[in-house]
Amino acid sequence: MKKNKGLLLSFLRYDWWKIIGTYGICAAFLALMFNYKDKLKDEEILDIFITGTINDSSFQQKLFEDVPNDKILAIHSYPFSIDNHQYNQVSNANISSVADLFILPESVLNSHREYFTYAKEITDLDNISSSYSFLDDSNFKNRGIKIFDKDNNDFNQGKLFSSWFDFSETSYLFVSSVSTNSNDKNADGKNLLLEYAYSFLRLGLHKK
Repeated sequence: MKKNKGLLLSFLRYDWWKIIGTYGICAAFLALMFNYKDKLKDEEILDIFITGTINDSSFQQKLFEDVPNDKILAIHSYPFSIDNHQYNQVSNANISSVADLFILPESVLNSHREYFTYAKEITDLDNISSSYSFLDDSNFKNRGIKIFDKDNNDFNQGKLFSSWFDFSETSYLFVSSVSTNSNDKNADGKNLLLEYAYSFLRLGLHKK
């Protein structure tokens, strides 16, 4: 016991600076993380909820650069598997308040029709591509945009979404009508979230 105590005292005597240095680095790292998080407010982040997994996150930087504005300072994507037992709780929390854009599979939309009420009506895709198709709510208003079709590979041809994400079902993009940023406008007076959605759809097309 005395020998072990002596070794400990010797270690503390000669290596105390290593201990302090290690704790100092850890503390500085944590402080930097929290400081960065505190600097970004909810309305300065574009939140994207994705049912599935992300294979290539490069779309985030491209999306950020493609929609210049002085409101959004960062883009955060949250992928979540439908097979996770907490999916219903997590998806509901995101769709009902947090997510600015959200991607949902067909089965969820069939079982949770109320999710349509959290999405903006989308009226015009003519200037993007005629290859996209709408998903209507019960009042025949366009709420979702199909970006991946599990059973129709012809639809997926010419699109990058299957390389960005791993979807297990036919999936649709929605624009939130209830998030913190839902009413933001860009310098031209256009709805900012819709501009991000249109940019996302343009970026998802193979350049010819």
